[in-house]
Amino acid sequence: MKQAFLLLSNKCSSPITTLYQQLKQATKALGDLFLLYHQTTAVLPEALNGINTSCFSDNLLTDLHYIPISHKLIPGNNHFPLLDFYRKNPVYDFYWFIEDDVRFNGPWQDLFNYFTLQPEPPDFISSHLRTFKEEPSWYWWDTLFHFNTRIPHNLRIRSFNPLYRISYAALSCIDFILSVDKWRGHHEVLLPTILSLEGYQIADFGGTGQFVPQGQQNKFYLDDDPDQSGSINTGTMRYRPFINRLEYAGKLYHPVKD
Repeated sequence: MKQAFLLLSNKCSSPITTLYQQLKQATKALGDLFLLYHQTTAVLPEALNGINTSCFSDNLLTDLHYIPISHKLIPGNNHFPLLDFYRKNPVYDFYWFIEDDVRFNGPWQDLFNYFTLQPEPPDFISSHLRTFKEEPSWYWWDTLFHFNTRIPHNLRIRSFNPLYRISYAALSCIDFILSVDKWRGHHEVLLPTILSLEGYQIADFGGTGQFVPQGQQNKFYLDDDPDQSGSINTGTMRYRPFINRLEYAGKLYHPVKD
């Protein structure tokens, strides 16, 4: 299995370079690590010297010929850098996407090895997978849109994507539906919904719910129910508030404030 590990950031601070070095050590026997760097200046910072960097800019919003849901990469369009990397590097079986405010309270290789060694790995694995019926008030459901086709709400699935892994085949599917079919949507509804409907296997890292494989409940993060709007504000993988202390060993955390 050939894997790419992509650490997404627009910063080159000491905490980010430290995280990069931790991931480099953890992935050296598993695949290739890149800093997926959001470049906003003409010259790259000197701190990136010696770091395996793949750069992108806001030009992705037009260069890829997808339809973004807004005029910025965040919120909702930050699957564009991953798809751009995939297009330029179509040589990996799986692509890991890691935002720079995710931490794992333990050896990162424990997490990566667990899913690398699975005999039948899912095409897409993320956190907090839920159906529309389970969280109908989530804000981003209706960003999944096509001019001529509609997916009923009862078939829509959401995920929480500060960290996820996706297969080459699944990315090829997503690239096609964005570039040729001209779907659009927030990545946290677009990815799990389209892949599920196209017959790809999707799964949850841990947590709770029907998408967690048997025996993996709360394995790599602790999940909790969202508030009435669907916002995830509790558990170890959440939208807000920031996390200052990692309490549980072997768990993923987001967002961690350096």
